[in-house]
Amino acid sequence: FGVESIEIDELRGIIQISYGNTEGGKKYVLIPLQNVEKCEYLDKELISATTSTTGTKIESGTRLLNKV
Repeated sequence: FGVESIEIDELRGIIQISYGNTEGGKKYVLIPLQNVEKCEYLDKELISATTSTTGTKIESGTRLLNKV
């Protein structure tokens, strides 16, 4: 039940989101373009490396979403 397609129809002034078929039918979501505000973000992964007492390198990661 994931997103199948996202289409922008500038003539009709809408964004149409189509979802896959389910037992209840196919779902569509229409969003008027005048209601849409641009939102950008960067997906960064920070990796920090530490060395354990046995000398093994240990890496841990954190994902950050920064609004631009």
